[in-house]
Amino acid sequence: MKIKGLILFVFLVAAQQVFSYDKIYTVTGGVIKSKIESVNDSIITYKKSNYLDGPDYYIEKKSVKKVIYDATARVVYDTIVKKVTAYRSNVLAIAPIQYSDNGHGIGGSYEHFLKVTKCLSLFLPVYQTHNSFSGGYSTSIFYYAPGIKFYPVGNQGILRVAIGLSYIGASGRLVSQDYPTGHDFVMSGVIITGSINVNITKFLYLGVDFGEGSVHVVPFVSNHVTGEFAVRVGGRF
Repeated sequence: MKIKGLILFVFLVAAQQVFSYDKIYTVTGGVIKSKIESVNDSIITYKKSNYLDGPDYYIEKKSVKKVIYDATARVVYDTIVKKVTAYRSNVLAIAPIQYSDNGHGIGGSYEHFLKVTKCLSLFLPVYQTHNSFSGGYSTSIFYYAPGIKFYPVGNQGILRVAIGLSYIGASGRLVSQDYPTGHDFVMSGVIITGSINVNITKFLYLGVDFGEGSVHVVPFVSNHVTGEFAVRVGGRF
């Protein structure tokens, strides 16, 4: 239930980000509802709020009276001081805190943000978890979950959320009274994920990933719900 609550939280935050926008107030009294892409010494580059996948638009800073950045509730009068950080397109991270329905462990991940669109990324986490029970029962499972993430307002920014869909595969070993020497098994299925990313700098990354899905287990011929939770720290390059 906690995983479902976190995924619902990400959906709500994502929806809020989708419907947020920046406001550019011109010296002639006009208001442009937009998503500001970049600012240099003389030009503001933006996209129209109702067409974020559309072309870039440009306005000279001398034609702007003030800008309100919706995401930070920060108001800038008379001049533009916001600097847009160009975050790198790749993230390599470790997960010192890693949980699955099998127990706790450790993991790592690689994420690549597609340049053709700032809203999509390819994501590959891998992790190993282990669990021991009374009576000599234990399981050790290695997971891999390639998938795709969707960032509603793009991946550029200090705080971003994403939702995603991944294939999840795993191979494990069960040791029990029935299988004292161990018994190998494999799992496969799909998992819906949520992510909260904090880009501390354009190089330093902190993230939380969580998800829930269903897997089929062979040779036990069974289906069960699976989940995962990870805290990641790494770098963008």
